[in-house]
Amino acid sequence: CIRCIVTEEKNGVYECEFDYPVTGVLFSEIEEGRIIACTHDEQGDVQPFDIYGRSEPINGVVTFYAHHISYRQNEITVKPFEAGSATEAIAKIKSQSVNTNPFTYWTNKSVTASFTSEAPKNARDLLMGEEGSMLDVFGTGEYEFDKFNVKLYLHRGQDTNVSIRYGKNLVDLEQEENCAAVYTAVMPFWADNNGNVTMLTDKIVRVSGTFDFERVLTLDLSNEFDAQPTSEELRNRAQKYIADN
Repeated sequence: CIRCIVTEEKNGVYECEFDYPVTGVLFSEIEEGRIIACTHDEQGDVQPFDIYGRSEPINGVVTFYAHHISYRQNEITVKPFEAGSATEAIAKIKSQSVNTNPFTYWTNKSVTASFTSEAPKNARDLLMGEEGSMLDVFGTGEYEFDKFNVKLYLHRGQDTNVSIRYGKNLVDLEQEENCAAVYTAVMPFWADNNGNVTMLTDKIVRVSGTFDFERVLTLDLSNEFDAQPTSEELRNRAQKYIADN
């Protein structure tokens, strides 16, 4: 490996970018869908990253892109639920998961507040990054993603008064090629503004075929029907979506 950089932002990007020569002895082993494990901090802690893209060879060198294993939570669908505290909410992300959820969740935030997820969402969106997420509802918090462990701290690390400035100590990364997302099932649902939600009894519609992984796409069909659909209508629309895509 010629170059390897891990970028971890607070409650944000957690990715790895590395360069490898096409003449390297392991070049044929490095491909999208596999895992690279590398250190990411001064403690030498090893973390796994899923390879999802690569550049074309330039002067015999290929740049590979990978994101942390925690991004797999984008493929885990969580049923609607309610909670009264941060501790209860983060625990229910696992207990209410529709497909297999290999992650463990922990927090030292003791804040109590009403948390409601009214429609199926993926696990990562529930944690952060959108209106109504745990960070949005429960306020200040900082995540640590350690392999398959998700930890929400009130504060993580320390303030060193260092400013990040574009062009000085901020590097702009442009990904040249992404592998297309591949899903093995969809979870269709319909919801209205009155809190009515329709889901299938068995929750998901699987894609035909045999796979060595499981990725469920949360499929919002709320705009597809003027009135609350039946389960059969929901299933038929999901099957059409699978056929079309």
